[in-house]
Amino acid sequence: MRGCYAYKKGEKAEGLAEHLAEVAERCREHRLLDPVASKIAREYSKPVGYVRDLIVASCLLHDIGKACECYQKKCGGGCEDFSGHDVRGYKLVYTAIRRLGWEDEDEVLRVVLRVDLLVPILMHHYYQRSLERLWDDLLSIVDIHIWPPCAEDLPAMLKGKIDLFENREVRELVEEVAKLIGGGHIVLDASNPRRLLEELQGYTAAFWKLAAMAVTAILNDCDGRVAHARRR
Repeated sequence: MRGCYAYKKGEKAEGLAEHLAEVAERCREHRLLDPVASKIAREYSKPVGYVRDLIVASCLLHDIGKACECYQKKCGGGCEDFSGHDVRGYKLVYTAIRRLGWEDEDEVLRVVLRVDLLVPILMHHYYQRSLERLWDDLLSIVDIHIWPPCAEDLPAMLKGKIDLFENREVRELVEEVAKLIGGGHIVLDASNPRRLLEELQGYTAAFWKLAAMAVTAILNDCDGRVAHARRR
């Protein structure tokens, strides 16, 4: 490992690139991936392969916010606290989506992207957060300075995992995230935090809520298993 960490405590250390890659690989084989993807695909009339790829992408990108130098520069003495990385990861992936122009005219696609990708990344530490703190971070985090070793390691890993995805659009998204990280400094696209918080508090539809919870559960199961195996 070259100084881009998902976790570091004493002699125990886990590289961020390795962590993300393994979580995505576990997600690809998760027993609930196909049934959850199939149900979401039917509800929103999207190809099941596309929905499946978005769920795997949420696993591949869930901790991408940890690449920020605000965390990594402290890892010489150990780093376990990455508070706010969920918001940074969400806004980084949202910025990639906006640059690709996916949400411009398709309201159904906007919902699908939130259910399968953005909300799971944002909320995979929901049990540790209050909505007030989430709101503060959504408003205050406007850019990310990528730690130089992460700017080298992560794009290479992401490009190497492109073959996890069958769908061309999802491949393009992963490549766009890799490009943003490789640039070193990312000015984040202005999302709409008020609308997002309103949706998270009330959810515009019961299925929206249940589907996002199911995807987040898959992500957290894969994430937890990888972390337990590598950090114990």
